[in-house]
Amino acid sequence: MRPPHPSTGTPGGCLSRVRDTPPKKIKIIPISMKKGPIQKTKKPGRPSFRITPEVLDKVEKLSSLGLNNDQLAVMLGCSRSTFYKAQTGNPKFAHSILKGKTSGILNVSNALFNNALDGSVPAQIFFLKNRSPDQWNQETRRVRMEVEVTKMSDSQ
Repeated sequence: MRPPHPSTGTPGGCLSRVRDTPPKKIKIIPISMKKGPIQKTKKPGRPSFRITPEVLDKVEKLSSLGLNNDQLAVMLGCSRSTFYKAQTGNPKFAHSILKGKTSGILNVSNALFNNALDGSVPAQIFFLKNRSPDQWNQETRRVRMEVEVTKMSDSQ
C-alpha cells in the first residue's frame, strides 16, 4: 500500500481522489448509427479504363496532333499496358487511333504540298525526294580505286 499523500492525507496519493468520485455516465452509440448505412468500399488503385464515345473522340484528336501511344496513354490516364490491351482488344479504339494519325499526316502533307506550290524551294526538294526518290535523291557513292604508281624515266 502506498503512503498517504502529503497534502490530502488520503492513502494512495492523488489517484485516490479519482477512485472516490462516481463514474460519469457514458452514452453508448451503436456503430451502425454513427456512420449511417454500411457502404461498399472502393477498390484500391486506378479506376477502371472504360472506352466511351468521348474517349474515342479524344484519342482521335490527340493522335492527329502527333502524340505517340505512350503519350496517348498518359493523356487518357491509363497505364501503357492498359492502353495496348485496349488497342488490341477493341477494334473501334484501334481505328480511332489510326484515323487520328492518318488525319495528322494528311494535314502536314497538305501543308507541305501548299508550301511547295507557293515557291518554297526546300519544301519542293523535300517533297520531290520523298515522292519520287528514284529521280530526285542525290546518292553519294564512294569508289575505292587502287592505283599502282611506278617510277617513270624522263624519256618515257
